[in-house]
Amino acid sequence: MTPHKCVLIGASTGGPELIEKIAKILPKKYPFPVCVVVHFPLHFSASFAKRLNEHSAIQVLEAVEGMKLQSGTMYIAKSGQHMCFEKNKDAIVIRLQDKRENEVFIPSVDEMFLSAKNVFDPENILAVLLTGIGNDGASGMVELKKAGAVTIAQDEKSSTVYGMPKEAYLRGGVMKVLPFDGIMHEILRYGEKM
Repeated sequence: MTPHKCVLIGASTGGPELIEKIAKILPKKYPFPVCVVVHFPLHFSASFAKRLNEHSAIQVLEAVEGMKLQSGTMYIAKSGQHMCFEKNKDAIVIRLQDKRENEVFIPSVDEMFLSAKNVFDPENILAVLLTGIGNDGASGMVELKKAGAVTIAQDEKSSTVYGMPKEAYLRGGVMKVLPFDGIMHEILRYGEKM
């Protein structure tokens, strides 16, 4: 069955250990897909996904072209490619896209956010922006909030680098600013809202 809701998480510096903590608290039967973009060096995403999968109840996979989004699975964006989505008649599938000229962030949180906005009802999206340098994810989060998504950013105190979440907040894209523990609680709670 095609999932009707999703959780989107973007992070950069300081993000991998937080993504690991989230993966470890999510139940095997979490009712929605969880899609994650982290600014990893090339070839790092596969080993990261594999390690998380070995230590988490929820299934964790590196995103692969054409892979169907399924509930109870966390998808880690592939290093060096954008993770986007496409809706076909019976599924929402992952589409990997190469870097375009002058792009700084690859994979990009903004690309994931904006792509998800086009295939899911935005009111069925929980978008989270965690610690990280720069402004990736801020523009996409603004658009998601305007469209009715729930948008959450990590607070300064619990962030390693308060760049990405701060930028989203300053641009008006954030509904809630929370410490990391509060964000984990919100993701779990979101899974209880069928």
